[in-house]
This record gives sequence, C-alpha cells and structure tokens, in this order.
Amino acid sequence: MTQITPIVEVNATEEMSTPSSVQPNDSEQIDKAYLSMSSQVSFVATHILRIESATTKAQIQDSLWRIASCIDLFAYGASNGTLTPNQITKIYAYIERFGESPAGKKAIDFHRSVAS
Repeated sequence: MTQITPIVEVNATEEMSTPSSVQPNDSEQIDKAYLSMSSQVSFVATHILRIESATTKAQIQDSLWRIASCIDLFAYGASNGTLTPNQITKIYAYIERFGESPAGKKAIDFHRSVAS
C-alpha cells in the first residue's frame, strides 16, 4: 500500500478507541471482488485511494471525514466535515489497519485495478 502522509503533525501515541464492529474482518474472504465486498469496505477503500491521489488538503480532509463518518469512528464530532488533529491521527491508524487486513487489501487492489 502506498504510504499516506498525514496532513497535520499530531501526537500518535494515544490509543485507538475504535469499536470492534468497525474493524476490518481479517477472516473475510472476498470471492467475487466487488459483488461480495461489503459496501462499507468498498467505500473505505475508495476513499483511501482518493487520499493517495489527492492534490489538495481539502480533498484529503473530505475523504478522511467520509471514512470516519462511514465507520462511526467518533461518538461525537466530525459532524460538520471538520476534524481535530487527534481525530485525523485515529483515522490514519484505522487506514493502516484496514490496508493490512485481507479484506482491506482485496478491496484496495480491486478498486485500484478498476481505476487503471
């Protein structure tokens, strides 16, 4: 996966508080690419690729906010499209875990191949 550079400097030592229901399912097998891919996994993969190819901070911020909103990463906040540096750190940590999971890798690879 392409290295994604955060758009702000933040302290990454705080623990993640992501509910287990939004974690990528490491045992999930995607047999027929997009058809068997959950819409949530597909949506996150699409926005990860948008972040990788973004040319402005606003585009990155938009995709980060959309990922966080899709997976209900925060109990409050992020409701108006803005994110705190701490929230951005947590989203990047989620993106890293997502990209390392089998389902995340397959979704990203699928969307990357479709975009080519």
